[in-house]
Amino acid sequence: MTASNSLSYNKSDNVITINYLLLLGLSLLIFIHLLSLYSTACAIFIAVIENILVYYYLLSGKNKTALIYMCLFYATCYSNPVFFGTARNLDTIYCIEVLPFVHGYLMLLSFFVLFINLYSKRKKSLNVPNTLSKFAQYTVYAGILMGLATIVINGFQYRAIISDINQCVIPALMIIVFIYYFEEDPLFAHKYLSLVFHIFLSYIIIAWVTVALNIFADFVPVRDKVLMVPLPSFYFSCILLFLGQLPKIKDKIVVIVAFASTVIFQLFFDSCMNGKSWIVFITTIIVGLYYLAANSIKRNFVLYGTILVILGFFIIRLVPKVDSFISETKNTKLLEFVSMFAAADSGDLDDMDSSSQFRFLEFINVAEQYIEQPYFALTGRGYGGSIHSNGYFWDRSESGFSLDQYDSDKFYRLHESMNVIFLKFGIIGLFFFILLLFKLLRGIKFSPWCYVGLIWLFFFWGYQNSLLFIGLPAMVFGFQYTNHNKVSIAKA
Repeated sequence: MTASNSLSYNKSDNVITINYLLLLGLSLLIFIHLLSLYSTACAIFIAVIENILVYYYLLSGKNKTALIYMCLFYATCYSNPVFFGTARNLDTIYCIEVLPFVHGYLMLLSFFVLFINLYSKRKKSLNVPNTLSKFAQYTVYAGILMGLATIVINGFQYRAIISDINQCVIPALMIIVFIYYFEEDPLFAHKYLSLVFHIFLSYIIIAWVTVALNIFADFVPVRDKVLMVPLPSFYFSCILLFLGQLPKIKDKIVVIVAFASTVIFQLFFDSCMNGKSWIVFITTIIVGLYYLAANSIKRNFVLYGTILVILGFFIIRLVPKVDSFISETKNTKLLEFVSMFAAADSGDLDDMDSSSQFRFLEFINVAEQYIEQPYFALTGRGYGGSIHSNGYFWDRSESGFSLDQYDSDKFYRLHESMNVIFLKFGIIGLFFFILLLFKLLRGIKFSPWCYVGLIWLFFFWGYQNSLLFIGLPAMVFGFQYTNHNKVSIAKA
């Protein structure tokens, strides 16, 4: 298919062929990023080179090439010192996002250059102003207007504004950027998402390499086998969902082996976000069953049936060992995951683990303060908006909030997408959020990228840029591909 000026997707666009040379290169890049954690000079050198490459293409006006490189570098780096720096006593991890002296401002500037390039050169407006683009535009306008109101009432908070540029402004701008370029050039969309698929596979390779070399992250004392892989690796079990898009038998076999690997990782190792990785793992199986039930093609039935047999074998053989592992580990994320169901069953929030409970309390806190100040409730507190503790956040843990938020009793960087959107963009934002989730859920039958995008939207709006370059474009593609298929079905 050639690039066109209008959106045009068909089933052949979903075909993926594994490029084994690319897979090797991606795995090597991740390993180089891993080694750079042990040498500050090396990390800075690599980060400078990566920024030079990105800015070369940005300043040349080649946005699509710049996006490919940004995905390549952001999704393969280790950027969060909370997860990867503790054992090495690193307060800062230098990477494409953070450099000495300029800190993260060079990274923020790159996003705005992308957006400025788009609006200065495009010759037409978006053909499909769908719910997603409306939501992005709403967050920008509501965020600015209500942010100004918040400044008048609560005063100016520099840290909150900078945080919200990264947490709220950047995702909105990037939605518009990806909608435009995916619509303008479907070939670019498939090239980009093929890279993401290969990155998923490379995470699995690096996980095995680090296990073989006995290299683990160590940021919580009671969790001693935390996989040393980039944050988006929690997605890797969803590799199962792409089997139907692989026409070559050898590629299918590779993906089956890769998925079997994720079962082992899930059962016997931990990860930086293992609570969420369990959610992805379980829901991937459910979505796989849905594909199996919805698809009457015999070979796909056999394909997914084989996967489920393999999964059943692993579970039957390994569950006794898992029981022992859980009983020996008092703070495992698996227990946190299970505790959510215990709380739902009992109806008592105290039955939930502290990490999950913390997130529910944030939502309750926001709602309570909207009751106290109802003029913020509809459109939110905007950029720089914050909440007071109200007695909820009494434990001064930096895993919850930064010390400046505790000291000022103004909490502006909440956890989970729902809480962020509810605080910043109010009931209208929350309505959009639920509507988008529902549309993505319905779109899963058309494309597994809807599932990848749904997970990002549900958990990670504005959380980490390494996640943004995977989840956000998947969400955009899911919307566009779904819309196209619905139109095709209606015409048929």
